[in-house]
Amino acid sequence: MKTKLFYISFLFFIGISCVDKSNKDISMLKSDFKLEDDYKELTNKITELDTIKIWADLSSCMWMTTEKIILTKSNDSLNIELKVVQMMDPEITELIRIHENDTSWNFNSFLKKNKDRLVKTEERDEVNLKIKHNSDSLEFYTGNLGDLNSFIGSYYESMFKLKPNNNAYKFLMGIDFERTPNPIEGIPESAFWAGNEEKGNWFLVESVNNHKNLVVIYIYDDQTGFLITKNQFMKVCPRNELKFIEDLEQEIDFYDGKYIHLNDNCYLQKT
Repeated sequence: MKTKLFYISFLFFIGISCVDKSNKDISMLKSDFKLEDDYKELTNKITELDTIKIWADLSSCMWMTTEKIILTKSNDSLNIELKVVQMMDPEITELIRIHENDTSWNFNSFLKKNKDRLVKTEERDEVNLKIKHNSDSLEFYTGNLGDLNSFIGSYYESMFKLKPNNNAYKFLMGIDFERTPNPIEGIPESAFWAGNEEKGNWFLVESVNNHKNLVVIYIYDDQTGFLITKNQFMKVCPRNELKFIEDLEQEIDFYDGKYIHLNDNCYLQKT
């Protein structure tokens, strides 16, 4: 009898010890996610240990709206809790779950495209997007009304693709965000399109000299496929905002026939 009681007590002790050890191991786990380094691959690099909080001020003129996103991961899914406050309407809350490999939500591309907004300048001094992870945070800035509306449009384009029929974005129904035309005959496969609602072109980057900020680019008409120009361009920036060429597919805004305008305060000028 004593032997049996001792055996049961021993198993109970072992069980408690294992539970305590397991809990201790879980509590000691730490995420390798670093917001400043990993934000461009945000949805790919977060783990189950991470909670990302995003705040966006999408107000423009008389339109007042803010959004809050809480992003977490469980198993192979991304969990997006979206809270929207618009004008005098009641708060809308949506919980959206997508697979970690789902590419429909191009939020990473949105962040890459707007990476230059992380620097506060005289032209861009209003915070319209904040991302927080533990004690680390990033702030994205906008400038004049045109710059603000461009940023808001880019944000909505990304969020609308997350779940086009969600209640928060009913007012966006019917808007065609997909402005990139299909390639036509004469456009190289490696070319990319850039432009706005009024005009756009296909661009093929032949070579880049990052140190001299020089690049050779072919520019094609997006309606006919004809080659408009092939030139060497130099990146020109304000004196106090010198920036080197990095990823032109993300940097180019549009071509006006003389200059290639970029998404920051710089442009490309023929040499």
